[in-house]
Amino acid sequence: MMAESEENNSREKAQVAAENHLVDVEPEDEQTRSAATWKPVSVRPLTVGILAILQLVPVIVLEILLQRSKLAPLAFDTSDSSSYAAWQYPAMAFFLVDGLLWEVVYARICQLESFYQLSQPGGASLENSLAMSYIDMITFLVPVKSAMVHHWSVFLASVVYLATFTLAPLFTRLAWILVWPEAYSVAIVIVLPSEPWCRALEVLCVLSAACGLGLAVIQKRRSGLLSEISSIEDLGRLICDSAEFLSLLKKIPSHADSKAIQRALQHCRFRLLYKQNRLELVAFQSSNTTSIPATIGIRNTSFDAHPFGLFASVIWTVELMVIGVYLPIALLSRFPPDDFEPDILRSLFTALLLINTISWSGIQSSLNAILPFAFMTASRQSKEPRVRSHESLNHIRQRFTSGSSLLQITAGSTPCLMALCGSLNLQLMILLVNPLWDSALSIIKKQGLDAPVPGCLSGPAMLAQILSYIAPILSFAAFINALLYRRIFAPRKPNTMISKMIYLCRGERLLQDVREGRVSNESTTDGCYSFGWLQDREGQWFVGVDRRVSVAKEYKKVDEIGPEAEG
Repeated sequence: MMAESEENNSREKAQVAAENHLVDVEPEDEQTRSAATWKPVSVRPLTVGILAILQLVPVIVLEILLQRSKLAPLAFDTSDSSSYAAWQYPAMAFFLVDGLLWEVVYARICQLESFYQLSQPGGASLENSLAMSYIDMITFLVPVKSAMVHHWSVFLASVVYLATFTLAPLFTRLAWILVWPEAYSVAIVIVLPSEPWCRALEVLCVLSAACGLGLAVIQKRRSGLLSEISSIEDLGRLICDSAEFLSLLKKIPSHADSKAIQRALQHCRFRLLYKQNRLELVAFQSSNTTSIPATIGIRNTSFDAHPFGLFASVIWTVELMVIGVYLPIALLSRFPPDDFEPDILRSLFTALLLINTISWSGIQSSLNAILPFAFMTASRQSKEPRVRSHESLNHIRQRFTSGSSLLQITAGSTPCLMALCGSLNLQLMILLVNPLWDSALSIIKKQGLDAPVPGCLSGPAMLAQILSYIAPILSFAAFINALLYRRIFAPRKPNTMISKMIYLCRGERLLQDVREGRVSNESTTDGCYSFGWLQDREGQWFVGVDRRVSVAKEYKKVDEIGPEAEG
């Protein structure tokens, strides 16, 4: 009880001190704030509003189909490939593309939320701003977390993203059923819409549209930024323009883990100010670094230092599960339908596809969390960095927006492109192979294993055959890529803004180059930028990004104590 009362008293004192400090803060430049109009195209009200209205298109189409099915049965000939494809693929393709577009909106909203929280007159706490990490969270938990802290834009974006990318394709598979004929001589396939599932899909689409319009209203009321802040160069410039905040960061050892950073800055509040056409971060209260040890072990096996999705065992397990997608097909060829119920195979096949898609999305998110720092990590037993000088300059400037595969590809991220290949492989199987698999099992169940293939399945079967040759290559390439880029030599993941800033604040050469505007030049006379354990001119060790002065000859093994860090 005594400890709790002391903690409450300290929090009250910190709050009072922060409020007093707000009075002393230099007022913002209103002209600069009014010029802060930058917003990504994906989160502008017009874009979000158009995407929200598009969610009503499936509602109209479903209602028309339901009314037509009541007037006359929906059917097509077994030799009509176009009719079969029209019933099986467009709806699924619409929701997959729609989900990818909402993924971009969701990623941008998560990226900008911390800056909007920092722009509030009273500032924001560390947890609700600089230490925010929605992208690293399990997607299903983001709506709950964002609602608890009243981040309504993130809540609405995550709800629409989950509805369009996860639930809508599943409901589409259940919205109607193809009834295949019992005998070879019958050449008519009946389409039976399931009214309960169609209504559920309509409600889901209306809910997505309502949330999307609400998100558009919120984005309309919010101001923009002066420019995008997502690259190492952008963060370095923000640090350089925030002198007091930079001195605060330097009090925290670069090797501190996430819990130590949270303890050190738990009573601080931070605010983003607009002054003379620049941004400045201001911190209220001083940090408490007394509990942070002076040395640190390089423990890449800990969850704080290494993304769970990039552990070797996890990557191997996901790759084995990808191979396991073909298990139902092998069971069907080994056991006749009389001994093995085809409906069980259908459920098993769909479940394996969904599990693998979610798993590859986790690997992709884990790669996002450590980029672009993984590119600049020096090799283990070499003084030479893994990348060449001009490449490291590009990585300093590249803008990475975690959470969206499309945005990562446009930023030139090869690892995320390969991780997307692993996920795309499974999405193609869901789109092309899964409907074909359902149809084939239905025919086998009614007509036997020796039933002739209907003409309407010839085109999709050819695409599935081509995919069967391409899919293993995509999966294997993504698997090798995840293994290559899965390690960085750091005590914690650079997945939050505060984590990245503490790594950057001791890179004196990097910050000097940012101040003088030399990062954009192709000059390589000072060496190339590296990430890892570095040594400055005074012989002090730090973990961060800097032009290579003296890189450790050999990185310490896991669980060994690294170089001493001055704290």
